[in-house]
Amino acid sequence: MFKYQFGEDMLELIDKPRAVGRYPKLQLFDGDAHILSTVPESGKLSISLTMGRKLLELNRYCVEIEDFIPHGSIMAKGILNACPSIRVGDEVIFHGGRVYGVGTALMGSHEMVASTYGPAVSVRKYEVMEKR
Repeated sequence: MFKYQFGEDMLELIDKPRAVGRYPKLQLFDGDAHILSTVPESGKLSISLTMGRKLLELNRYCVEIEDFIPHGSIMAKGILNACPSIRVGDEVIFHGGRVYGVGTALMGSHEMVASTYGPAVSVRKYEVMEKR
């Protein structure tokens, strides 16, 4: 499933994989860091903030947003840019200003950038960084 969602070249992001739990409720750790969980309803994998940081470093599945703190969904109007490979239903990392987080794409990348209304990313978790 990981290869299907993120590509075979992304497997090198995981050094020491360790699964905890039983399917369909399975969590994957890399060392002590939680990186993925299965979503029982769809069978897909959801990414944690730790895995999100790795994707952000590689600029994969990234959505750049304006400087605001999201609540619920990120609307298309707040999207500045998105990786062209993002499809509806993909796990994404969003970032902008002082915030970054993970969620699920509700639009493809082209639609996210071109649209001026509608929800683009369903936010699952985010962190606010301190101002520098």
